[in-house]
Amino acid sequence: MSVVVDAREVFELARRFDEAGEIVTEELTTSMKKLGLTTELYAKQTVGVKTGTLRRAITSQVKGSGTSIVAEIGTQGVPYARIHHDGRGPVVARGRALHFFIGGVEFFRKSVGPAKGNPFLTNALDRVRPQIAPEIGAAATRAVSRIVGG
Repeated sequence: MSVVVDAREVFELARRFDEAGEIVTEELTTSMKKLGLTTELYAKQTVGVKTGTLRRAITSQVKGSGTSIVAEIGTQGVPYARIHHDGRGPVVARGRALHFFIGGVEFFRKSVGPAKGNPFLTNALDRVRPQIAPEIGAAATRAVSRIVGG
C-alpha cells in the first residue's frame, strides 16, 4: 500500500493560508457593515421625528486599521443630536428672555425646565448587542471555509 500526495494541493493550501489575513479581514468587515446598518436602522426607527433631519443624519460606516475593524454609528451636521439623545438641564435666559416657537405659537420665557433625552443610539446598540457574537462567529466560519475550502 502506498500514499500519494499531490504536491500541488499542498502548495495551493499554503497559498490560501498566506491570504488568510486578508480573507478574515474581508469577512469581519462584511459582518461589521451588517451590524452597523442594523444598528442604524433601529436608531432611525426610534429617533423622534419633527422634520426628519435628525433621522436622515444617522449613518454608519466601517473603518479598519491594522487588526481593528470598527463600526461607527452616529450623526453628522446636526448640532442638536446630542441634546436629543442625552437630554439637557434647565435653560435660563442670558438676556431679557428666551424666544421660541412650539406648534407655531410664539413664546417668551425667562427659563425653561430640563428636557428628557431619547437615547436612540444607545437603545439601538442594546438591541443589536445579542447579534454581535453570532455574527462574528459566522464571519469566522466563512473565513475558515474560504481558506481551507478554496
